[in-house]
Amino acid sequence: TALAMLQAALFLACAPLMSLIGLAPDLSLQVSLANILGATLFLALISLGLTALGYLFAWKIDSIQGYHGVMSVVMLPMWLLSGAFFPATGSVWLSWIIRLNPLTYGVAGLRRFVSTGSAGLSELPSLGLSLTVTIAFAAICLIADVWITRRDQVIK
Repeated sequence: TALAMLQAALFLACAPLMSLIGLAPDLSLQVSLANILGATLFLALISLGLTALGYLFAWKIDSIQGYHGVMSVVMLPMWLLSGAFFPATGSVWLSWIIRLNPLTYGVAGLRRFVSTGSAGLSELPSLGLSLTVTIAFAAICLIADVWITRRDQVIK
């Protein structure tokens, strides 16, 4: 989780720099203590949830190659279908898949804290819903990790 937080913070720090040198569109980010704390909270919850999901798979898979294969099949689609790359408009079935993806709500909450203005934010899930789903996802994955680890320790 700490490694994921560090990587995300470095990525977010590089975004304005890339805009300055012309490699990204002009960014208008909100920089205030409340927004930094809110973004950090969402990054921590997303990192915890995805790390716990990865642990859940890693606990049962015997090989590194198998683990990376499963993570490519699970994590990459979650990321692509989170709304991070494109909005959930247009296709009805695609919008339902995006709404069922718990990562969608983490990305939406993070966007609410780093974006200025209301352009595009009205289409995102509310901050309360985003926080609730992100906390629930992280908690469910963490509880499943503890359960599967204890169960296997008792059986052995």
